Amino acid sequence: MKIEFGCLALVINSHAEENIGKIVTVGNFVGEIPGIQNNDLWQVDKGMRATGGVYDGQLIYFQSESYLMRIDGFKEEIKTSEKELVK
Repeated sequence: MKIEFGCLALVINSHAEENIGKIVTVGNFVGEIPGIQNNDLWQVDKGMRATGGVYDGQLIYFQSESYLMRIDGFKEEIKTSEKELVK
């Protein structure tokens, strides 16, 4: 499901185990931050424990999109043609 500003998401993966299972509200898309390996970062409302790099051990308020699963009931529109439905 698509991650976007204001959605609720579950942290499903992280280098720091204590981050997994946190429910966060997603803020702005940040992209890349120097010193953080991932380049698909979103702001989140809860601190995530950083492991490794310049932020090792610190709480940061960013999480990679690939580590988030949207849980607020968003339903992505599926576009199919009538031709595809009838076979």
